[in-house]
Amino acid sequence: MKKSITSLLVIFTLSIGSVFAQCTDNGTLKNSGASDVFLFSDIINCPNGDVTITDAGGNGVLRFASDVTLNSLNIVFQNGNKPITIEIPSGVTVTITQGLTFGGQPDKDKFLVVEGNLNVGETLDFGSIQFEIDGTGTISAKTITGGGDTTCSPGSGGSGTCPTMTAESCSGGGVCNDGNFTLPIVLKSFEGEVKFERVVLSWVTAKEENFSHFEIERTTDKEIYDPIGFVQGLGESLSDVSYDFTDNNPPYGNINYRLKSVDIDGSFEYSPIIQVINSFEGKVNLSPNPANSISNIRINLPSSFNDKVDLVSIYDLNGTLISQLMNVDASSDLKFDRPLKAGMYIIKVQHNGAEENLRLLVQ
Repeated sequence: MKKSITSLLVIFTLSIGSVFAQCTDNGTLKNSGASDVFLFSDIINCPNGDVTITDAGGNGVLRFASDVTLNSLNIVFQNGNKPITIEIPSGVTVTITQGLTFGGQPDKDKFLVVEGNLNVGETLDFGSIQFEIDGTGTISAKTITGGGDTTCSPGSGGSGTCPTMTAESCSGGGVCNDGNFTLPIVLKSFEGEVKFERVVLSWVTAKEENFSHFEIERTTDKEIYDPIGFVQGLGESLSDVSYDFTDNNPPYGNINYRLKSVDIDGSFEYSPIIQVINSFEGKVNLSPNPANSISNIRINLPSSFNDKVDLVSIYDLNGTLISQLMNVDASSDLKFDRPLKAGMYIIKVQHNGAEENLRLLVQ
């Protein structure tokens, strides 16, 4: 799960002489010589930030010599065909929790050499830059885009070795069509339905490679997902594999589920989110009913209902709102503002997207 990181915006301009920088500047890449190597840790000194490198040019090497974690990284190339190499050596892991974006002039002779690991939490956008990608490491992202002009081949001027690339989706051709681009799993379908007060989840993978397991997660607030189960994967397969999982204690109302697909190396990706509605229609009643004006009226909910009810509204038959109660404890009596006159009322019970209308007769 992504970590919450406080962002620090840093704009760094690589140029001759004067440099505008909010981070430490101990070198320049623009107009450098072919043998010049610049360490990312020397040029940028803002860990866990949002980093933008603008006007990158020349023919030097920008090397990530040690592990680094950034929120986002944006590298913008200047016009020109001088070779520029971005290098992640063996044993080094570069983690970008949000996006890695390349932009600017899409001229050729740009090299991305990954002998270590490049992990992008969201989108890796090559920006149609004419990259030759080399190395024996790994590149992973949730989404890869803009890679139509990327190559990984001996004839392109590089080493001819290709990192293993994984992503949930990869578009634009280029390395997306390369034999070294892999999807650890291809999720063919993911569905859920309520059966006998339980939620049964089922999904099918069309491919698995170096795959470990699924972790099932759910939420009702659409923000915090809680793990509720584990399903072992087959591991290796080129044909359809069916899985299922039963949530025996689902909350009532709208429930969002997702799958966390974990590879044998510990990397993971999330499935699309599905929503299942666990309704309490027909499972709620009022007591006493009929009631008198001073009765201690209570909502009776299923024994598996463990929350407070979001909202209880009382209407007369003309649709006029009489009273509303929020965060109602189902084990306690409804506390009306005033005694109810004799007549028929509609009690609307609403919780997490589920709703039930009940009639209450007051004598």
